[in-house]
Amino acid sequence: MNTTEAYNSIKKILLALPEAERHTILGRLSTTMKTHNSSAELLEKCRQSKVADDRMVCPKCGSVTVVRNGRKGGRQRYLCKNCRKSFGDTHGTLFFHSRLSADTWDKLISLVVLNRSVREIARDLHIHKNTALFNIHRICTMLEQYANIDGEFTSIVEADEWYYPLSFSGMRDKEFFIYRLGRMPRHNRTRSEKIQYLEDAGVDTSILDSIDQDSDLPSASKQARFLNNLVSEEKHKRGISNDLIAVLTCVDRNKSNITLPSCLGRITTKHITDGLGDSFADDAVLVTDSHSAYRGYAKNNGIHLEQIPSGQHSKGPFNLARVNSYHSRLSDINHHHKVVASKYCAGYFALYQWQDRHRTETTKVKKEHILDMACSKIKLFQRKHYGRRLLPFDTKGIVTTPV
Repeated sequence: MNTTEAYNSIKKILLALPEAERHTILGRLSTTMKTHNSSAELLEKCRQSKVADDRMVCPKCGSVTVVRNGRKGGRQRYLCKNCRKSFGDTHGTLFFHSRLSADTWDKLISLVVLNRSVREIARDLHIHKNTALFNIHRICTMLEQYANIDGEFTSIVEADEWYYPLSFSGMRDKEFFIYRLGRMPRHNRTRSEKIQYLEDAGVDTSILDSIDQDSDLPSASKQARFLNNLVSEEKHKRGISNDLIAVLTCVDRNKSNITLPSCLGRITTKHITDGLGDSFADDAVLVTDSHSAYRGYAKNNGIHLEQIPSGQHSKGPFNLARVNSYHSRLSDINHHHKVVASKYCAGYFALYQWQDRHRTETTKVKKEHILDMACSKIKLFQRKHYGRRLLPFDTKGIVTTPV
């Protein structure tokens, strides 16, 4: 059957259908063709990222002795004659081992740029919320590799800390909370439910029944005090404490910024040095509040420092208006994502930082930027390493193992 005969046959079938069914079929055909075109464009972008001098390059050994090696699932495969490894167009990109279609990825990135929540993304894309969350984390991990690579600061730089709640969302290990953190998970529970939680964690709670909380306990009753503290420890501590992550932020007048999770509680000179290193040019000026940690960092690195005295808003031409405005925008973006588990916070801070740098661009332009990065070679975590990981900041000895 040639093209003309096929067209006439399809036309005859469509005209024989009721008008409503005809429009439904045409709409589905249009969507299918659009998805097919999107997939073809995406695969071509991924393929071009592996081409140098019009020759395919092996992403594993860098050899150009690459030949075609059949097709799998409709996609072209390649074989490297040097290392004898095979690979596909999406190898080493954001879409490697992904079952989502190109059209779904396109919509997912648009929704991430618009700061939609995980549940909203899952609902709009008709996917499971765990699938949505996993791929959002992949996007954040990718952006983390592109963060803080603008070079050094060359103008007036304002620096300050932004505090973010410590979260162990998703952690179900009772012994971790009781014996490592020394507190209960912060969920609404009755006293009997808290006692049951302790018993499930292997704690002997029989002494609680004989404790009068209004009386002074003898010094020998350390276990009783410990149990009472576990039961009563629910609210976040006031002020700067180990319940907060100090996020080091820097903003200059060229719209460059840095957003780095540094440590729990109050920041020190060591944390600032580890985060900023030698990011300042010789003629740069660092503007901070009166925190002594910045004085130590500036002195050790020969940086001109201007500190705003406590209780004042400015010092001559210097102030912290830009970094305070940046903190306000970070809070607005974070409001949409709520509080994420702290083991993933570095990726989300990279997402916040990237969004702020491109805040004047349209959603379409920002989506294209992310797609271009996604089609290039990046390093992503494997699914088997998705759950447990080290916290990406100094926990000051509180948590030393993957969570």
